[in-house]
Amino acid sequence: MSKLKPSPADVAFPRQREELLKLAFEDQLQAKGHSVGGLDLGSQQFKSVQITNDYHIRAHKMLEILDIVKAPTITNIGMDGSKAVSLLALHSYLDLMKRVLVVFEQQFARDPAGIYFQAIPPLTDRITILESKSQSFGTNWTIDQDGKPFLITVKNFSDMNKRRAKYGLKPSHRPVNLAVGAAKYPLGKGFAKETDQKDLTDEEYAEYSRDYLKSKL
Repeated sequence: MSKLKPSPADVAFPRQREELLKLAFEDQLQAKGHSVGGLDLGSQQFKSVQITNDYHIRAHKMLEILDIVKAPTITNIGMDGSKAVSLLALHSYLDLMKRVLVVFEQQFARDPAGIYFQAIPPLTDRITILESKSQSFGTNWTIDQDGKPFLITVKNFSDMNKRRAKYGLKPSHRPVNLAVGAAKYPLGKGFAKETDQKDLTDEEYAEYSRDYLKSKL
């Protein structure tokens, strides 16, 4: 996600939108392995913990903004602001993701064109995986203990792309790069295949869920 540019349309909460864009930009700087403000975070382990804490702090700031704007609609905060809300939620705790997903689903039911509804599949998938269930949209890839990439098991894989299409997503492809922290793993190209799937082992689940299962800072 590149730096979000201002929307030309007027929004109901311009200051809150700008705050969301700033938070999302900072989030992506850290996701790409850059420290915000040029800080030297020391060891890799400390850096990982610091980045995770920063993700959650920004997500809680996002919730405070959401309490003001009520709904992350395009009318309220613009399309880019709506995207920012979903991005910040994806990097935070499970209960926070659930709260934000409910808001997106409710708004999608009322007015699909009025919100960044493409946020629903990745939020849904991450939540279900964290609850030890199969994902629905195939948005989550990870790597095994040998560093090999795989698609976390999808429920009814043959219907996956139909479900994706409902939310404007193209058929699932193997990503070019898979980011885990600041590291990138090159993947093959082409459509995702049923054979790309694998259930998480206990160890892989522990690694996947490590930063998401707390309920507060």
